[in-house]
Formats: sequence, structure tokens, C-alpha cells
Amino acid sequence: MLIKQNRKRLKVIHNKQNQQFEVLHYDHKGVLVYRIHEGQLVLMHTKVPEAIGGKGIAKALVLTALKFGEKQGLNFKIYCPYVKRFIEKNPDWRDI
Repeated sequence: MLIKQNRKRLKVIHNKQNQQFEVLHYDHKGVLVYRIHEGQLVLMHTKVPEAIGGKGIAKALVLTALKFGEKQGLNFKIYCPYVKRFIEKNPDWRDI
């Protein structure tokens, strides 16, 4: 999935085998780890290396995960503090 951030498009890869969404940037990888359990998309952890921080990668990962969960008709369970803050700041996603 391509997400437009800061006038650049970030390619978010869905790595189903490792149950994570990924953005590769040079030699670094940002990830959002998830699990699917009992009809829920459980968002576990988001990590973006400092070397590639500030480029909108974490936001792109979260948006991709949320859109994926909606499309699959899954409920959400959120453990990741970054995802919780993202939802608090973005009213369009508070209903999840």
C-alpha cells in the first residue's frame, strides 16, 4: 500500500508471515507488529529506528494497519502506545 506523507510516498509492505507491516528506507526498517486473535487485530508494537525517524513512517504504518483491520471487518485491541496516541489525536479513528 502506498501512503502519501510529507509529499513523498511511502511503500508499506504487509509481511503476513511475520505478522507485521513494514517500511524499508535505505538500510533501515520501520515495523508495526500485529496479531490476529479471536476476530481482533491486536496492534502490539510500532518501532521506527531513530535514523529514519521524523519522516512519517510510524504514521503510515498505523494508517495501513487500521485500514487493513477495517477492510477485514476486525475489531481492534491496541497495546502499542504510539497507536493509542495516534487515535487520540485523530478523531476519525476514535470509534474503533
